[in-house]
Amino acid sequence: MSLCQKAFSAVSAFAGLCLGGGLWYLTGGVIGFLFVKLYPKIKEPSVEILSTFIVAYLSYVAADFCNASGVLSVVTTGMIIGWYAPTLFRPDIRMSTEAVWEMVVFLLNGIVFLMIGPLGAGCAEGSLELSRFNVGRNMPDWFAL
Repeated sequence: MSLCQKAFSAVSAFAGLCLGGGLWYLTGGVIGFLFVKLYPKIKEPSVEILSTFIVAYLSYVAADFCNASGVLSVVTTGMIIGWYAPTLFRPDIRMSTEAVWEMVVFLLNGIVFLMIGPLGAGCAEGSLELSRFNVGRNMPDWFAL
């Protein structure tokens, strides 16, 4: 297979995943609007914050189940919820949710940084062939979350 054929194959696979027959925005939109309609029924602050995590995960899994882009589905869900957020969330819950999400993003960035570190060491040694580089050889067992 020539380089041009490989590039065309990669671009067409990416376009097919992004377009996905429109399923990514359909799943993200449906889940987003369901959340907007069901959220006012939640009265417990901790459940309100937890629901923001659950809706993102549910949106990803639903789109992935339909062979559409889970990431674009989550973005669509987030845009719909973000549009209604000023009227949907109470100010105290909005501030608490923002603090929780900032902490989660900070922790995930730290984990990604720690996982990429061994790859950088392998590249610095000249072993750019990733199939020979065992990423997990120096990582502790708790990284296998």
